[in-house]
Amino acid sequence: MAEKSGETLCAGCHKAIGMKWVVALDQKWHRYCFCCDTCKMPIDSRKSFFFDKALYQMSTSTCPACFTPITDKSWILFSKAKYHKECFTCHKCHRMIGAHESLKHNGGLRTCVDCAKKEDPTVGQAKTCQGCGDGIDKAWVIGLGSTWHSNCFKCAECSRVIDPKEKFFKVEVDGKNVPKCSDCKVTKGVAGLDVKEKVCAGCEKEIDSAWVVALSKHWHHDCFQCSHCSRKIDSKEKFLTNLGKPICMGCNNDHFRSKCTVCGKPIAGTSLVYKESSFHHVCVNCYVCGKFPSCLC
Repeated sequence: MAEKSGETLCAGCHKAIGMKWVVALDQKWHRYCFCCDTCKMPIDSRKSFFFDKALYQMSTSTCPACFTPITDKSWILFSKAKYHKECFTCHKCHRMIGAHESLKHNGGLRTCVDCAKKEDPTVGQAKTCQGCGDGIDKAWVIGLGSTWHSNCFKCAECSRVIDPKEKFFKVEVDGKNVPKCSDCKVTKGVAGLDVKEKVCAGCEKEIDSAWVVALSKHWHHDCFQCSHCSRKIDSKEKFLTNLGKPICMGCNNDHFRSKCTVCGKPIAGTSLVYKESSFHHVCVNCYVCGKFPSCLC
């Protein structure tokens, strides 16, 4: 900070400063003198800037590749950022990309056309979505060897949008190869591929509408029935299993549950067993005297 005859001088113009100033770099400046050396716009002293014999506004004139100020009058604007010409290079081959050379903006990375074509042979060609058949003019995804709108690359069964990087399976629908997500049940698909489908555990046919989930399997509503009497079991009613198959409560009581030797009715819960016979607790009588509840033998 320079002073002359008791006056405070601006570090930029070296003229006297009146009542208002900014303090930066341990010096005082007129507000309009503390400005970017490139764009000449005033710099907020509270924001970051570079100082190397000159001042630069970091937020507007800094190359995002080398993080140094852009002092030349010529630069390249790409994705709302300014680059030094020598810094504007392909992220794969590191070749300098000209300002008027077409390039592919690959996920935020600068990619020259030659390198982009190695990843996607359709670069530079008019693209058509394999899903809807319409032209693609902005973002797209590559899947099953074709280009798709990102919202069109979805499961042929549940219509969930699929990320091409996740696991999916190929099936043929109306002569087209389309994806199916890995959330749908596995069966054998086109060309020997494992494809997930929902298959009824009862009739072993594909389920294309509503279904019941029971015993960790999918069932048509009409196929979820008692394996003994063939009565349809409502998904809300209680049922038991026998050898992994559903059994209604009626058939379980009549044919699969232990019966009391005395009264002949099914035994629910605990029972008494004697000489390979089962009894309700309240039905137990002495085999000798036949009296219950007090035995005189």
